[in-house]
Amino acid sequence: KMSVHYYYLEAEDQAESKPLVLWSNGGPGASSIFGIMVELGPLLLNDDSLKTDEYKRTGIPTLLRNDYAWTKLASVLIFDWPPPVGFSYCNGNP
Repeated sequence: KMSVHYYYLEAEDQAESKPLVLWSNGGPGASSIFGIMVELGPLLLNDDSLKTDEYKRTGIPTLLRNDYAWTKLASVLIFDWPPPVGFSYCNGNP
């Protein structure tokens, strides 16, 4: 048995009229959460996340707006594929 984890990111504006893009990071072994957080998602974590006043105060990296997010043009369905990559798993064992 394989259980595939996915993320759905809805288009930021007029989602009902935007296309749906399917995405899976390359691999094997690369969780798609990496692509969401450093490449195509609406919020990013990068070196600048460690330079904000909030980070200096709390020690928690700051999520930054991504001006080039794919969600500006489409809704995105992202898979952690193949199991056991990311939160996907095999044989009923998470």
